[in-house]
Amino acid sequence: MSRWHIARKSECTVQCGLGYQMLEISCTKYNKLEGKIEKFDDRYCSSIPKPSSREKCSSECHSGGWRYSAWTECSKSCGGGTKRRRAVCMNTFNDVLEDSKCSQREKVTVQRCNELSCPQWRTGDWSECLVTCGKGHKHRQIWCQFGGERISDRLCNPDTKPDSMQACQQQECAAWQVGPWGQELEILSLDCIRTMI
Repeated sequence: MSRWHIARKSECTVQCGLGYQMLEISCTKYNKLEGKIEKFDDRYCSSIPKPSSREKCSSECHSGGWRYSAWTECSKSCGGGTKRRRAVCMNTFNDVLEDSKCSQREKVTVQRCNELSCPQWRTGDWSECLVTCGKGHKHRQIWCQFGGERISDRLCNPDTKPDSMQACQQQECAAWQVGPWGQELEILSLDCIRTMI
């Protein structure tokens, strides 16, 4: 299943006042052949309205503005992670100012990233217990799935894989029970022994 995804936003075109920022929007789809989530041709998302690639941004004008370092790598490859950057308050002459001089502008040092869902483990129904009595085991199928498609198990997290086998207990098995010998039988056995002697 394909979808539009905002990969990143540019900085606002102005330090203060009304400006705009550009959005990098791409069509993403799971590539089963390659076994990974990647950008796909926009035609795969043609049935979904594409968001605008430009949006307004504004800030009050003042003497200082935030200067940012580059973003770090996203903390997760899927399922929603975060990326970070450093911020320094500076004026138009590149002098470093106290953070309070930039307090009127939003300081953005953390941003969500890679919000596409991760492949997930799916489970089938448990089988019947493999024995009719006593202790035994039952089984179920486990597979990795993404976007309604069954994919290679190596693309799911092995640490979260559910158990495919479980112990089960049926009613106790029937068994022969041996009681004590009867007294009459013991006497006959002794007589038989004496006769033989």
